[in-house]
Amino acid sequence: MTTLGLFRFAALGSAAPVVIDPDATAFLSAAGITDPTVSTAVHKLADGMKKAGVWNLMQAIYPMAGGTAATHKWNLKDPRDVNAAFRLLFNGVWTHSATGAKPNGAAASYANPFYNMSVNSLQNDFHMSYYARTALTLTGVPAFLMGWYNTTSYATELRAHVYPPNSGFLTRVNTSHTGAYAGMPKVTLDNRAFVIGSRTSSTETSIYVDGVLGSTDSSASIAPANGQIFIGARNTNPIGTSDYPTTQECAFASIGRGLNGTQAAALHNLVTAFNTALGRAIQ
Repeated sequence: MTTLGLFRFAALGSAAPVVIDPDATAFLSAAGITDPTVSTAVHKLADGMKKAGVWNLMQAIYPMAGGTAATHKWNLKDPRDVNAAFRLLFNGVWTHSATGAKPNGAAASYANPFYNMSVNSLQNDFHMSYYARTALTLTGVPAFLMGWYNTTSYATELRAHVYPPNSGFLTRVNTSHTGAYAGMPKVTLDNRAFVIGSRTSSTETSIYVDGVLGSTDSSASIAPANGQIFIGARNTNPIGTSDYPTTQECAFASIGRGLNGTQAAALHNLVTAFNTALGRAIQ
C-alpha cells in the first residue's frame, strides 16, 4: 500500500477504502463504525465534498450511517460528543436502521443539533438539507423536515407540501413567518427527494430538489431569532416545543452557509452517490 499526501490508495484486493480522508477517519472512530462498505462511502463523501468546494460551507453534516441512534447522531464535520459540535440528540420515537433515521410522526419526535440560529447562522448566508428517503402521504397537514419558527415574526423552515392533489417542498430562510415561500410543487408523487433550502443574499432564498432549482423568493431577510433549529419537525419555542413532524426517513442532512446552484447540484450528486453506495438511494 502506498501513501500520497493525505490520501492512501489501497492495493488491488485490499478491503481498505480506496481513499482515506482524515475527517472521515475521525468521524468513523467516534461513531464506532467499522463496516468496510459504510467506511468507504463516508471517506468518498468527505473527499468529494472537499474537491467540490462545499466542505468549508458546512457546519454540520449528518450521514446517518451505521444503523443505530449511537452512530446516527454524529456530525461528520466535527465529531465531538458535545452540544457545541452540533451532534444530534434524538427525542421521542425514531426507527434507526441501515437505511437512515425515521421519526414516527409524533410532535415529540425530533432531533436537536443544538444549532442556535441567532448564534451560529449568518442572516444572508445559510442552508439546510434533508434527504427524504421514504414516501409521505398527502394528508393536508404540513410536514416539516426541519426548521425553527416563532409565532411573532420569524421563520427558517424546510417543509413538505402535502395538500392534495399537489406534492412538493417549500422553504423560508431567515425571513418573516408571513413572508412568501420558495417552492417546488408537484415535484414528486410521494415527496421522496433530496431537498435544499438556501439563502445567499438579503433578497434571495432558493429551493433545490434533487439538484434542480425549484424557485427563488425575493422576500427580504430578517435577523435570525434566538432559537434552535430541529430536524424531523419544526421548533416553535427556544426551549423546545416541536410541531408538524414528518415521518420521512432521513438518509442525510446538513446545516451551513448558503449554497448557490452549482454547489447545490454538486452536493446532490455526492449525497446520491453516497446513498447509492449504501444501497438506500431513492429509486
